[in-house]
Amino acid sequence: MSHHQKLDRSTVGMRNAAAFTMVNNETHFLPIWIKHYSKYFEPQDLYVINHNPDKEFTQYLQTLKDQGINIFNAYNNKLWNEIWRRDVVNNLQHFLITSYKAVIYNDVDELLEVHPDSKYKDLKEYISSFIESGKECVRAQGHNIVSNPGIDKPIDLSIPIMQQRDRWKPDISYCKPYLASIPVNYIPGFHTTESEYDKTLNIFQPAEYLIDQDLLAIHIHYVDIQWIIEKNQKRSVDKWDPDTIKWGLSMQNLPKSFEQEKQNFLTFYYDSHKIPEKFKNII
Repeated sequence: MSHHQKLDRSTVGMRNAAAFTMVNNETHFLPIWIKHYSKYFEPQDLYVINHNPDKEFTQYLQTLKDQGINIFNAYNNKLWNEIWRRDVVNNLQHFLITSYKAVIYNDVDELLEVHPDSKYKDLKEYISSFIESGKECVRAQGHNIVSNPGIDKPIDLSIPIMQQRDRWKPDISYCKPYLASIPVNYIPGFHTTESEYDKTLNIFQPAEYLIDQDLLAIHIHYVDIQWIIEKNQKRSVDKWDPDTIKWGLSMQNLPKSFEQEKQNFLTFYYDSHKIPEKFKNII
């Protein structure tokens, strides 16, 4: 046997697919992420990397563990060190792909779903087809759901989110390579892979892995300003990784004043489009 022989994944008793994310005290977004992916995954196939939680969030995570969801603790004395986050995510993705035929990684405010006009009935069927196709990795169509803080009511989680917001904005920065059947090496921000960036020198330009029109990525960071204000109150800029700020990475997560956040929300809102009715029930 050659020392370089490639593993025949079809002969290994792998599970079908897993999904994972990484969080720091995400009291609003993580419950939504768990609820969404629990429609398509067993608890044992969901993984959460838990970064420096407070006491309240630790108690919530225990309820997830009690349900059978996998919680991995990770520590860094600086918040949002994007190089460190990239390395942690890449390492777990590489580990999971040895046990699963396909793995999804997305940030906790990003949700994958199939397009209403797709031939696939749901995300589970889409993933099965992806695995059967032999594709290595695929990107989704990215959309920001946006909110006008002066008009929109707070989100009621008993009602689908997209029934409570009227506008969205297509966004190439959320057309990420989310679903893979091979080990992938993301760059900081997870917008592309190292091999694609080496070819394009552009973090938003696909090279090897193309956007599949059947797959949507819904970014919900901007659905409710109060959620972001509450999160900001638990974070401080002095704990932020300085290189992440210098490079301008994940700036939407950097704590800001209410007025700064409001202006940020409105910038997206006034450059948005009405959500067609057929999308209103997907998230």
